[in-house]
Amino acid sequence: MKITNLEKIKLENNVRFAYKTKLNVFRLSNIFPHEETIENSNITYDIVRSSSLVLGVEFISEDNIVEIEDKLFILDGHHRFNFINENKIDEDIGVVLIDIKKVSINSYNCELMVDKDEFSNKIYKDHKFKNNPRFSSNPFISINKEKYFSEKILNLKDLYAYKKLLMQKKIINPSPNNVKNHSDIIHFSPLSYHDFEKDYLFPYKSTWITPRFDS
Repeated sequence: MKITNLEKIKLENNVRFAYKTKLNVFRLSNIFPHEETIENSNITYDIVRSSSLVLGVEFISEDNIVEIEDKLFILDGHHRFNFINENKIDEDIGVVLIDIKKVSINSYNCELMVDKDEFSNKIYKDHKFKNNPRFSSNPFISINKEKYFSEKILNLKDLYAYKKLLMQKKIINPSPNNVKNHSDIIHFSPLSYHDFEKDYLFPYKSTWITPRFDS
């Protein structure tokens, strides 16, 4: 897939730069979300027009005409993407293209809504999560950075399905990673771009991906 009319954005750290451009997202069939969305997200046409979807891509070449692989994953903007498709917005909108191999993918912070001991007892009872390095190759849940490894959950899809259940039961609640929070914070084993699949969605608020382009 070749793209012209690009503006290079210089970045810091591992990701040296990204590209801003405009694409008719509604007409493209090779853009894939990696997370579920929720209803009543309050997205409007003005929000779609004034912001940019962030798309993780694999670059083939980066000359005057940038060429990328034909599979693009949404890193930020899932609700806007849904709004575009549901409302058939057949026009160019702003996007940021960034190397998916170089972004930082972390677990989205969750605030603990119950007592810490109650939570640790529950995750042990449900899936044998315990602070035992012998199982350190298995997925983990951390409580204030202290890791608890599961004897029963052996893959990230099952781990994040359990995260979804805990959110649904209001035991944990998503909290942005860039907002200071004095509550107990829960993390899950982070995903990588290798975990993203075009036919599979992780739960709402699974990932916190940087760099961010919120403004």
